[in-house]
Amino acid sequence: METELVVESQSLKLPITVEIQKAAQAYLAVANGLTVASNEDMLQAAEIRDVGNERYKALWALLNPACQEADAFHSKLTKNRDLACNPYKHGAAAAKQKMIAYEQEQERKRQLEQARLDAIAKKKADDDALELAATLEAAGATEAAEEVLERPPEITPTVLPKATPKIAGFSSRRIYDATVTDRKAFLAGIVAGTLLPFAMMNS
Repeated sequence: METELVVESQSLKLPITVEIQKAAQAYLAVANGLTVASNEDMLQAAEIRDVGNERYKALWALLNPACQEADAFHSKLTKNRDLACNPYKHGAAAAKQKMIAYEQEQERKRQLEQARLDAIAKKKADDDALELAATLEAAGATEAAEEVLERPPEITPTVLPKATPKIAGFSSRRIYDATVTDRKAFLAGIVAGTLLPFAMMNS
């Protein structure tokens, strides 16, 4: 179904002419160039003042009604525009906010699952280290067993893919802050690759 939008055409008559503008500029030049140094100059200045006030009132009465009509017409146009356009603007913004909320919730779930899998991997690595140390201890390799227990287990970080689809024209990000309390451990973690998930989140 099609609806025809009819905007009433409107024309405004502007009585302003080049001659009137030139006369106004000429008057302004005379007023600006006026020097009041005597009583005669004072009387002449009063005449120039009175002429300016009279012409201002007359021209304002002539020209301002057209300006008022133009303002009223402009208000009608902007109201018509906003009634047609703003629902789409606000609706698109509302949809985007819901998309952001959903993506953030899915990211929260992804990180929880990633942490859960990392914990399982760490527990397995610890159990494997204990089993290996017990085997070495039983074989009489006490020093090797102690070294296994002292060495941090090597764990490959779990990196789960993003759960939400990639949509053109839409992106959001969460900014993470961190404070390094042990610089040596931090650098060692970078070298070992155990800080890979953190680096990916901030890339």
